[in-house]
Amino acid sequence: PRIVEPQVEPEILSMTLPLNPAWVVARDPEGRELVARWIVPGYRGELETSVQPDGEFTIFTLFLPRLPELDGQTVSVLVFDTDPDDPQATRFDFTVEVP
Repeated sequence: PRIVEPQVEPEILSMTLPLNPAWVVARDPEGRELVARWIVPGYRGELETSVQPDGEFTIFTLFLPRLPELDGQTVSVLVFDTDPDDPQATRFDFTVEVP
């Protein structure tokens, strides 16, 4: 799979709202379905996410609460294809800033 947007890594995730979206747009060159796993260090709550297929692209979104302890942390998403014989993954990182 390939991350199409955002294009600059790490993307800054500024936590200015009570619930802040981090998102990636991904596609698989072979057209396989994609799945994502979000990694938030030290966060113990249930993660609110959404998956939105859009033609050949898939938009994965994480909604993260504004927590001061996440300031400076790296939030990552792993996007996997669903090839049963040889699954591949791509990682994208966000740097959290809590003003």
